[in-house]
Amino acid sequence: MTLIQNSTPTNIVTGTLGPDDVTDHVQCSVRVISSTSEFDGLEESWNKLLEHADTTIYQTFEWQRTWWKYFAQSSDSLFILLFESDNNIIGIAPLYRRTNKSFGITSVVHIQFIANGLSDYIDCIIQSGYEEIVYKEFIRFLRSHAREWDVLDIEDVNESSAIITSLLPLLKDAGIRTYQYQGNVCPQIALPASGESFAKSMGPSKSDHFKRKFKRLQQSFNATVEVVQHETDDIRKGIDHFARIHGERWNSLGYPSAFDDEHQKIFHEEFSKKFARRGWLRMYFLNVDEKPVAVSFTFHYNKRVYMYHSNAHGSEEVMKCSPGFLIRNIAMVGGINEGLSIFDYLRGDEPYKYKEWNATNSKNYLVRLSSPVGSFRFRFLLFLTREFVQKASVRTRRELFEFKRFTIIKPRTVFEKFGYVVIKITNLFILGYNFTLRHVPIEAAHKLQLKQRSAHEELFNESSKNSEQRLTITEKFRMGLSRFAREFRKNRLLARFRRYRYGKKLVADIDSPISGKICVTDFGPERQLTINDKIQSLAFQRGSWNEVRREYWGQILESPFRSHSGSTILLLGLGGASILKLLQEGIRPAQVTVVEKDPQIVEVAKQYFGLDQIPNVELSIGDVRTILKRMQSAGTKFDLIIDDVFSDPATTTKDQDLALIKQYSALLQPNGSLVLQKSVIGKVNTERVQQLAESLQQLKYTVVIKQVHQRWQNDILYCQPTQQS
Repeated sequence: MTLIQNSTPTNIVTGTLGPDDVTDHVQCSVRVISSTSEFDGLEESWNKLLEHADTTIYQTFEWQRTWWKYFAQSSDSLFILLFESDNNIIGIAPLYRRTNKSFGITSVVHIQFIANGLSDYIDCIIQSGYEEIVYKEFIRFLRSHAREWDVLDIEDVNESSAIITSLLPLLKDAGIRTYQYQGNVCPQIALPASGESFAKSMGPSKSDHFKRKFKRLQQSFNATVEVVQHETDDIRKGIDHFARIHGERWNSLGYPSAFDDEHQKIFHEEFSKKFARRGWLRMYFLNVDEKPVAVSFTFHYNKRVYMYHSNAHGSEEVMKCSPGFLIRNIAMVGGINEGLSIFDYLRGDEPYKYKEWNATNSKNYLVRLSSPVGSFRFRFLLFLTREFVQKASVRTRRELFEFKRFTIIKPRTVFEKFGYVVIKITNLFILGYNFTLRHVPIEAAHKLQLKQRSAHEELFNESSKNSEQRLTITEKFRMGLSRFAREFRKNRLLARFRRYRYGKKLVADIDSPISGKICVTDFGPERQLTINDKIQSLAFQRGSWNEVRREYWGQILESPFRSHSGSTILLLGLGGASILKLLQEGIRPAQVTVVEKDPQIVEVAKQYFGLDQIPNVELSIGDVRTILKRMQSAGTKFDLIIDDVFSDPATTTKDQDLALIKQYSALLQPNGSLVLQKSVIGKVNTERVQQLAESLQQLKYTVVIKQVHQRWQNDILYCQPTQQS
């Protein structure tokens, strides 16, 4: 299988390319780099392009070339695409091809980005302003060579990347089948301008905690901090210390260490020397009695601190001083002193990243392209089958180590072991289900469903039921699959097994003169807030928040009338601040004003749900209608209003609901939107939700309804005044 080395230019126009001449008439061509000697010859041009592109440390020549040297397999071949204009490189797609064979015959040609897997961010390198030109030529090249590849994966591309904002829409317009889903998250925090501001931003509790831990360490041991960063430093020794701490920590939890493979140590040593030469390397060590016990392996690049690894391991007395927490804070101060603005924890939602600081998630996605050649569909299916088997094998090995760790931490009964195994089998089933779901035409089915039946017709017009009769058998199957995917109750299964494993622990029981009985209850990592035995909030003290996102708290943010970053939001009903945490992760509003009638609930949210750690929140405590009238008199406006006040529709009248909605309307910005949450308890509730939606439409609102079926049933009404749509 041979690839043409050069493609003919698209939109050819004579003339030079100036900095303000970024139009579709710019000449652009593609050249393919396929040998290591050509790769080596790119270093100077590569670095020059990096100066004019928005990239991360993982797009540097030093990182990419070193990865290729140590991790390229025999079935891999370079496939770097250079996008050129007037003999200048304006873009680089650092790709390689992996040829999978079955019985000696090529079965799948899989194109990937160099350094995938180890890189926390994957991306192209494009001169700022030329993204659309490069991506259009990229798509034209892929289509013209469609018979020479089967799958192209862009793994761990960040939501801020032009691949998401520019390339994806162009791919869909070009008819190339694309699969996209969220993979990892990369928590990060904004660093203040000075060390003094950093100490203040810690707050008294964290600041005292840091000082107390460090003082205790210094009093009990000879504690020092060492930094490895210069080319003249002993980098090999630093890597040895890092590998030892990393290995001891993972071995103590029942896992093997990546550095059991000497290959990994050599790779880390080589790229670290290259990074040190460029001034990017920072390895912070916390030494106790002259022995390193904690490390923060970081990179300083493009105004950002990248926390590549952070580990700690020592005696029980040393670990009580939280050396990992201490060394990470020291690394943050180092970044502040050098004028950097972001501390990036990189991939993973480990609880400490959120517990130590108010980290917000930046989402990574996997974008998968399949060849537009129809006859290659079987090869794509073959690729998916192979990948599924490989992922299942890797995950099974990981779960075996997890089980080993589970039994190492403390002795377990047969009953506890059985419960643990049942939970893991359920999780594996869900992972397999999600993998399958991502690669079937669910999106097409959902669009078909929306086309056939609008939200109004689906809920209020009986004639819409007849529209389904006109669909083909294939279309009906797709719609049924889409409906099953949306209504599969993963959370209910997970909650049952969690309760089976951990049982119930009452954390707080408070009698409020306003709300009644307020309870905080733990089921292992899950924490619930109930008021008069009705669930008000769900939170997780460790692990993923995906269950919260699947419930209505997360689905509230999936409004078709999306709010942008920096919005002002009014939230009615605080609960345990679940929505506030998801808002900070998703929309990242400039300010959220919360109206809550019960001060007891506010105190519970602060003490048990971390309300104090959520930034940009203003609390208004008192009667909702009174506060809304005061806001209206003051001329206050919001981009988004979320009504999360629990109310049984059977106990309120339609007129009361509409009067409150009219108050909301007076507080909306011209392009603002409103989200209402209604719990579905029985038939009466369902009918009232339907009546409310009809009334909103009569008030000239565009209404889209989403039904959420997980552990509980909720209807969400997304509303926007029609004249503002």
